[in-house]
Amino acid sequence: MLTTKMYDGIPIFNPSEDEAPSLLDFGLIASVRKISIDEFMERPSVFITNDPIQRTSEVWNAAQTTVLALSLIEKVDIGNIKVQKISNEKAKRKNFVVIDGSQRLTNIKVIRRNQVTFVELDNFVQDENGKQVYLEDGVTPKKIRGAFVLVEVDNDEDESIAEASKFYYNIAGLTFKELPHAFQRTINSYNLTIEEYEFTDPDIKKTLFHRWNHGTALNAAELRKVYMDEDLLNAQNTLKDLPVIQSGLSPTDIKRDVHSTSALSVLLVIQTNNKTKLTNNVVTNKMHSISPGIVKETLKAAECLNNIYLSIEDEKKRKSLFSKYKMIAMVYAIHSTFNEINFPDMSDLLKWIEDYFKEGGHFNDGETVKASQMVSANTQTLLHFKKTFEME
Repeated sequence: MLTTKMYDGIPIFNPSEDEAPSLLDFGLIASVRKISIDEFMERPSVFITNDPIQRTSEVWNAAQTTVLALSLIEKVDIGNIKVQKISNEKAKRKNFVVIDGSQRLTNIKVIRRNQVTFVELDNFVQDENGKQVYLEDGVTPKKIRGAFVLVEVDNDEDESIAEASKFYYNIAGLTFKELPHAFQRTINSYNLTIEEYEFTDPDIKKTLFHRWNHGTALNAAELRKVYMDEDLLNAQNTLKDLPVIQSGLSPTDIKRDVHSTSALSVLLVIQTNNKTKLTNNVVTNKMHSISPGIVKETLKAAECLNNIYLSIEDEKKRKSLFSKYKMIAMVYAIHSTFNEINFPDMSDLLKWIEDYFKEGGHFNDGETVKASQMVSANTQTLLHFKKTFEME
């Protein structure tokens, strides 16, 4: 049986203390079958996608549906659809309550019924070695807007096809019925994997829903890894592992890789000379502009600050002086003045940090500023740093 709740009167077996009783068959058994999208569309109403247990009523946008269409065309696994099989006595048939996969099925219907026009997506361009390609300025990453399927053809079999054996087919601006027939056939024949569970206890459905959906959606830091080339990903990982980059973040934040955003934020502030906001969208859109030279310079400044951070043994004091945004401002100030003749030693740097941030500095008496206010905060921190060490 599936454990949905604990009941008094049922004994508990502890493996380390008790002798194991004879174990009979237990647990839920699911039957697994595959059906094509064509078969699904013959009777989509047998799948109930509006059950109250469903996670959300949020409607996917056209970009999300376009990504789904690309996955179907390219035969990418979209995950199993998990359902409860129930009897529909009135219709004398079986129905399937969708516990996990409602949005996927709903948007497959949207695609097949010609109810969506596929939209352009951002596609960053990489060379044959997987490195980001930049425009002539060497800073702006090259990207192409569209929804592309990589097509490989055999020119020997079809002389009407262009000479290139590989090309990208852009489906943006098209509906399902406007796709090439080969793409339509691929979508129609795509096999959905259905996991069917049979039970009558409503608590089991709730428990399964919790087991399958207890995780949280990917955050911006986790998602943007998909769009990074290896050099940028390695740079981010090297920087984010410094304890000072993790300052101000909770263990949960670090587990969810939020310190990756801190690392990219520092890199972007230095890359743009503090001419950038630090919202998640800005970080994602600008991260490809980070150059290898800036990575080395930023790491040098961050390691300097990290040594000071680690020298503070009093954890309460360390927390009062360092936060995500304070850390960014300090790294920016250190980087901007690192080559000055009278750059301070570690003890003087620590004293400046204590003096400047004991009242919050430019950070609202210890509270972190908003990402959009960082330009001003970083500027004020740098000016105070230069004035303190007579670098004017």
